[in-house]
Amino acid sequence: MGNYLSLLCLHASIVFKEIADSCLSVILASGTLFPFSPVSSELGVTFGNTFQVPHVIDVEKQLWAGVISRGPTGVPLNGSYATSASDIFRSELCSSLEEIFKIVPGGCIVFFPSYSMLNDICQHWKLSKQWDRLTAQKTIFVETRQDQKSFETTLAGYFSSINQREKLPMGSNEKAKRPALSDSTSHENKKEGAAFLAVYRGKISEGIDFSYEKARAVVSFFLSLN
Repeated sequence: MGNYLSLLCLHASIVFKEIADSCLSVILASGTLFPFSPVSSELGVTFGNTFQVPHVIDVEKQLWAGVISRGPTGVPLNGSYATSASDIFRSELCSSLEEIFKIVPGGCIVFFPSYSMLNDICQHWKLSKQWDRLTAQKTIFVETRQDQKSFETTLAGYFSSINQREKLPMGSNEKAKRPALSDSTSHENKKEGAAFLAVYRGKISEGIDFSYEKARAVVSFFLSLN
């Protein structure tokens, strides 16, 4: 195989300029364009009118976002290259997910940085029998490098496994009564919903509707906060 040279255009404004110059009006509509100023800058144009609507939920009452730095036994959840392969870290990671699965109804999506790390950690959990603790709480689905048809079958299985009995209407301020993270008795051996272990930038990460019970929680591991 001979050598070859590839020329790639990495600036969106070059392509978008041709569109903007040939149109009287250009309308961009999306739920993921905010904040809009970087988008306008990357496209190299100034939009005369912009319109943004509020989010469909009350983020002050219906959303919690936080960082969990330690697991249930106090072991640091340090996902660096030096510690992510250790048995102690992987066991604590499993225990953390187990506690989350106990209190989160419906669906839960868990993101890992790569297929190789996801597969290695799942294999460790299965060999050490920790996998059984997770499957006792939720039906587990794992994203793999499969073709689109197989992926759609797996995704359909995830959706069908989610418990719909506790579905709340959009905008509801009703708070489901759930035990604290440390309460491990009332939910013991009670499987509810499903969990999808996925990969950043994988098939599940964009373009799929995870409304209502389909994703009551999203857990992201191995994010660099530096």
